[in-house]
Amino acid sequence: MAYRFKDGIYYGKLFDNKREGYGTFVFDNGNKYEGFFKQNLFDGTGMLTYADGTTYQGSFKNGKLHGIGVFKYADGTIYEGECENNCFHGLGVMTVPGKKLILGNWDKSKLTEGLYYFVKERVCEKIVFAGNGKIISRENYGYTKEQFDKAVMNFRLKINQNNVQTNSKSNMSSVQSTANTKTNHTQQTQTSQVNVTHKQGESRTIRYVSQEDIDRDKRIKQVSLLYGMGVEQANSGDYSSAVEYFNSAISLSDDCSFIRNCESMIEKCVIRAKEQKASSIFDEAVECFNNEDFDAAKSLFRKAVSLTQSNELLQLCYRNISACDDGLKIQETYRVMESGDEYFNLEQFDNAISCYKRAMSMTSNSSLRIACEDNIKSCYKAIENKRNEEAYEEYEAGVWDMENENYTEARWHFEKALDLCSSSAWDFRRTCENAISECRRLD
Repeated sequence: MAYRFKDGIYYGKLFDNKREGYGTFVFDNGNKYEGFFKQNLFDGTGMLTYADGTTYQGSFKNGKLHGIGVFKYADGTIYEGECENNCFHGLGVMTVPGKKLILGNWDKSKLTEGLYYFVKERVCEKIVFAGNGKIISRENYGYTKEQFDKAVMNFRLKINQNNVQTNSKSNMSSVQSTANTKTNHTQQTQTSQVNVTHKQGESRTIRYVSQEDIDRDKRIKQVSLLYGMGVEQANSGDYSSAVEYFNSAISLSDDCSFIRNCESMIEKCVIRAKEQKASSIFDEAVECFNNEDFDAAKSLFRKAVSLTQSNELLQLCYRNISACDDGLKIQETYRVMESGDEYFNLEQFDNAISCYKRAMSMTSNSSLRIACEDNIKSCYKAIENKRNEEAYEEYEAGVWDMENENYTEARWHFEKALDLCSSSAWDFRRTCENAISECRRLD
């Protein structure tokens, strides 16, 4: 349902008059957000489309970009990586089409250190920046395009690992292969490091990874993949599949914060699935209503009520249930009127009048009541015509008896004709009265 706010229009559900759950917000300035809300703010996964064509798809928190996301600018530039407080913050990959690729570490949208690959020159350089954006150092890194692409893949894996893990993010540069390991005396397996001299003369650190590290990295990668698949299925509307993916991610993760996030997503999927089903049932009920199958429509509207938490949909269902009741009454009224029509055609006018009066008592519809009143008038008119016909037949019988000088019988027929004819037939009544007087005189 659509709701008007001061800065745009919201399509989704409200809770305590606040945007909650999955929905779409179209800003008056042309921007558009589609994703999850919490307490009126963007919170969770979503996609923000700006008026100039720039898009951001990823994580939000308290109404701001926070977590892993992908920026696609109108000029084709792409940033994928970590964000915080509406800024590039942490590890990220930036692609400038036809010009350069950057693997780097950002601080409040400022690049502090990056590994550049210049496309036209086919040169890879490591560049370090000061806080004011000036270059502190710049050196040739010696990577080929294939080596740089491989570094990008490892870099993206590192970003995904950071997204799943909690606590402090690593501040180490993605362009170095140095990894400092804290010694844990309770662990039986430790990671060893040795320093070697690179052929360019720089000191590099090689890290020997334990099987435990390998297993952990595989699990983190698998958890990240499952979570991403869950988000993708939820965005496509396949909430049952999304729930399965989130549950699978929970079963592999030992991160309490991540598990809570998955549980929150599952809860939202369950609610959204119910709303989706309620909306589908509502549409089916409307179709039944339009086909005047009010019993089936009423049952479906009640089923939709049991599933939805949307106040707007609840109000629509209750109004339509009331409309179904009115429709059932109208149908019953028509059936009673049809019975009256059948009695009318059989010239059982008293029964027809009874049916029409009953139909009037069943409905408040003005057009139906007028139709019943007109039919009742027609019945009375038909009764009057029928009595006039019988009166004329009695009059003809009286005339025949007079011609045969049977004046007593003739007078009886004339009196009966006088009793049967309507009070408005003045000429006929006067003729009958004169005939009765003549019979008395002759008898």
